[in-house]
Amino acid sequence: MVLPVIIKRLKLLMGLLHGERTYTGPFYADIDITRRCNIRCPGCPYQSSKTKGPVPGDHSIKDLDLELVDRICQGLSRLKTSEVFLGGEGEPLLHPHLFKIISAFKRAGLKVQLFTNGTLLNEENTRKLTVSGLDVLRVSMWASTQHEYEKLYARARPEQLQTTINGVKLLTSLKAENKQPLPSVILTQPLNSYNS
Repeated sequence: MVLPVIIKRLKLLMGLLHGERTYTGPFYADIDITRRCNIRCPGCPYQSSKTKGPVPGDHSIKDLDLELVDRICQGLSRLKTSEVFLGGEGEPLLHPHLFKIISAFKRAGLKVQLFTNGTLLNEENTRKLTVSGLDVLRVSMWASTQHEYEKLYARARPEQLQTTINGVKLLTSLKAENKQPLPSVILTQPLNSYNS
């Protein structure tokens, strides 16, 4: 397993040294699957009121189409890409076909990471994530107290912090109950003036 990674890194280096030719595909791909979001994190480059100017692209398209997901899977397989990060401009749990998307990338042999704000980690979504084949769940925790949460998430309902916490706890207990190591859970908390 280590040798293919070393070979891929050497090919990447060869491409960088050549300057005009690539010898390998990307190690991973960041895929924005939806533009829709249910809250406005102040540090978000896409949804924050502090963002300067519109994000490029066709804003009439809200969700990544499943047909395009299949084409992306084929392309990433040809490029020997090993991992995808699902996140980006919106909240992935708002995509109506999120679990089909995870399955498509898993069938293509890719490691799948999902980045969420955690506010939609209700019991149903959490149970589905546990059996989806997801490798890593990254939960953005801009706040860890109710006071911080209300300052940072103006559009969120106050109870959504507890939904996030309960969802992470449920996922952890379901993994233990089923003796499964995945998905790994990573909590991220960017420091800011309200929580530092």
